[in-house]
Amino acid sequence: MASSEHSQTSTPSSETPAPTSIPTPDKAPSVSLSPLPQKPAIEEATFLRLRDGFDGLLVVEVLLFAFLVASFPASNPDFFRQLAIGRLILQGQYHFGVDPFVYTADNDYFVNHSWLFGLLMYGLYRLPAIGDAAVVIFKALLSASLAVVLLRGGRRTGQSLWIPAACTALAVLVVSPRLHLQSACLSFLFLGVTVWLLTSVDKGATRLWWLPPLFALWVNCDSWFFLGPLTVALYLVGDLFTPRQPASPASASLPGATGWTVLAVGMAACLVNPHHIHALTLPPGLGLTPASGLIERDAQFRALSLSPLEKEYYQPYLGLSVAGLAYWPLVLLGLASFVFLFMSGQAPWPRLLVWSGFALLSLYNAQAIPFFAIVAGPITALNWLAFAAQRLGTAPRLTRAWLNWSLGGRTVTVLLGLVLLIATVAGWQ
Repeated sequence: MASSEHSQTSTPSSETPAPTSIPTPDKAPSVSLSPLPQKPAIEEATFLRLRDGFDGLLVVEVLLFAFLVASFPASNPDFFRQLAIGRLILQGQYHFGVDPFVYTADNDYFVNHSWLFGLLMYGLYRLPAIGDAAVVIFKALLSASLAVVLLRGGRRTGQSLWIPAACTALAVLVVSPRLHLQSACLSFLFLGVTVWLLTSVDKGATRLWWLPPLFALWVNCDSWFFLGPLTVALYLVGDLFTPRQPASPASASLPGATGWTVLAVGMAACLVNPHHIHALTLPPGLGLTPASGLIERDAQFRALSLSPLEKEYYQPYLGLSVAGLAYWPLVLLGLASFVFLFMSGQAPWPRLLVWSGFALLSLYNAQAIPFFAIVAGPITALNWLAFAAQRLGTAPRLTRAWLNWSLGGRTVTVLLGLVLLIATVAGWQ
């Protein structure tokens, strides 16, 4: 009995087998690892050196194009009239308010806004041996200076010059048919300076105080001087629609009361001229004077008052040219830039009102097209730079796709600039 019980208790049961190994799960758990960082396609220093090199080359091309496109002799008859007025002023035989070349004006007051331009041109023209070339070089330097101002007005700190240079080249191309040796060339430059001062107001509102002296000089050089105060007024009205956010550093860039004070002083500065209140008149080229109706009905002067919306505008040597057709890409690029900015939550109201005002003016009268181009160039560049900074940031990306777009696009732009230079030298502009 005892032995049998002992044998039963010492023998393991067949129903409960003894464990022979360590249990393992059916499937090992997976551990997710972060992907290995990709090696950049190019070093950042190398990319920045290439980018800056392309941008510098493009800027040189734009400045050369602006200089060459204005390097042609004077062919407009009003230039020689200005020379004659400058000679009379130096001889002390000129009387402000009286047209020395018209004897049937019935004592009407004659306003000559460009008397200072005529005096300057006559002084350059009298230079021994180089007088003929001096006036042409002066005009070409004005055009190159305009390109510099447009570049400065359309750039943003920390971003490349590719977009500003391309927009400036397009603007100069649109202006190029109007770069005759006349006082309007000074208005082109002065309007560009006005836009530059307004768009750089974030660097200090004190820069706006350069505008009153500029307006005082402008009113004594050309009849388009009113575009200066008009630009400031449109910018300030647009500023009223910009929401104030005291906690945001961007609110410090708004001109506020300083801008309106500068505008009032600037309008008063327009009275500093020999004609005083009589100088506050619109230029005949705008088409709003009493004689405009007679000019529009004259077939010889009909082309001066055409609108780009009219079919007659697209005739050879008018709107049917590379420079004339470049007006529409400039309009479309500017319009698209505002659409994308508003869709992304940005509202550049000051720039929108300035751009829209000059766009409507250019659609009304082709004489205002160069002024629209001067305004649209830097504003379009600023809009696209703001959109790119919001969507892509300002830091360079070193992926292969980004390099193809950035460096490849710059290469194509530089080649197009070279073609434009060759065409300008050959006289095809």
